[in-house]
Amino acid sequence: MTQSHTHTSDREMVVSRLLDAPRDLVFQAWVQPDHVVQWWGPNGFSTTTREIDVRPGGVWRYVMHGPDGTDYPNRIDFREVVEPERLVYDHSGDSPEDPLRFETTVTFEDKAGKTLLTMRALFETAALRDQVMREHGAEEGGRQHLARLAVHLENTAIATDDELIIARTFNAPRELVFKCWTEPEHFMRWWGPNGFDAPSCTIDLRVGGSILFNMRSSEYGMDIWAGGVFQVVDPPARIVLTDYFADEAGNKLSPTSVGMSEAFPEEALVTVDFVEHEGKTTLVMRQTIPAIAPEREGATAGWSESFDKLDAYLASQV
Repeated sequence: MTQSHTHTSDREMVVSRLLDAPRDLVFQAWVQPDHVVQWWGPNGFSTTTREIDVRPGGVWRYVMHGPDGTDYPNRIDFREVVEPERLVYDHSGDSPEDPLRFETTVTFEDKAGKTLLTMRALFETAALRDQVMREHGAEEGGRQHLARLAVHLENTAIATDDELIIARTFNAPRELVFKCWTEPEHFMRWWGPNGFDAPSCTIDLRVGGSILFNMRSSEYGMDIWAGGVFQVVDPPARIVLTDYFADEAGNKLSPTSVGMSEAFPEEALVTVDFVEHEGKTTLVMRQTIPAIAPEREGATAGWSESFDKLDAYLASQV
């Protein structure tokens, strides 16, 4: 990750950071209430939300709790919300008449799978900008703010209306992480949530090629078969494949035939991006599962447990 900060006018403060995550994930981490409170603010601060409504005309009222126990009421009035590209809002204390009120524009630019996030704070006067920077350490606070977001993005799961997105950073080069996803001898060593293993797997790694594997419960001795067809194969950066329940021969089964709800997709799309930085790999997995599917929470837990096992397996390989 890299970061920079410049002043583009005598009334503006600009802080930016290149984040190792796709911009839709970064955008959601910025606007979803259960995520933003986990990283918002400079080092040592925590945040409590009183109300949040992320839309033009909506308001986010929250309290930042300082390391010394001091509470700082804040209010954000949203002007523009353009997902996943841009946010514009007025930022003040708990009152919109706050004399320190300023306008913030946040942009999310795609940079080959990474995201260049830029915050521009525009003040009424240069003197007010200088006061906020001098008395409140706003520029350094902004850098710490984005650094905390970067850490949060390393290991996070976010659900949108129709998609589950999970990011995980592994201490291994991406060529190895890619192999663990695409070579059966590696795949079978980590795939599956806790209590399951993957005793069988075949992979034909090419566009139009198939994958077929089973998961076996050590407690119940039952097998669950799944298959898919590769749509994109771009070693070692990306794979995209379909995902569906199957029988042992690879024939597609309906989700209801294996006990899933009618809302669960017959065929999901799984996209996996592998982003390398300084010898580590941030893996971003997306799976199409609608919000109405009751299995989505279990899928989140299952992926996370599988990634725990992948992390342990990678540690044995490097």
